[in-house]
Amino acid sequence: MRARLLVGAILLFLGVASLGVGLYNFNQFFFVEKRSTWDRVLGALPLYATWVAVPIMVGLILVIDGRIIYRLKRTWTLQIHLISNLIWFYATKMVYDLFSEPATDPQRYQQVFQLMAATLFLFILGSLIDSIPSRRKAKQ
Repeated sequence: MRARLLVGAILLFLGVASLGVGLYNFNQFFFVEKRSTWDRVLGALPLYATWVAVPIMVGLILVIDGRIIYRLKRTWTLQIHLISNLIWFYATKMVYDLFSEPATDPQRYQQVFQLMAATLFLFILGSLIDSIPSRRKAKQ
């Protein structure tokens, strides 16, 4: 019990830190360096992928996982969350690849969106199942 709380809190802290790094770098790219025109954005997409998109996506998954582990009631729902984590990391890799070599095909970005939607559905499903009160056997 205590180890679960510690792991959940550590993941939550790392997720918030990663989100902070990604948002700081987003601010640097778009507001400090003024890379808001399309030409400048396309030239910086590989940097954007490495320093903004991936830290934000990894930070989100760590925050979600930290919260799930921190408040988990049923351990078997971790299987649902593990599957959704794998899908999330695959989608993160796809986003990184798309930004590393800028693609204009909307179909590839739609695949990433569909993977993210499936991941969020699995996270919500696992959380709903975990939040259902457990039945207790009546004493006879």
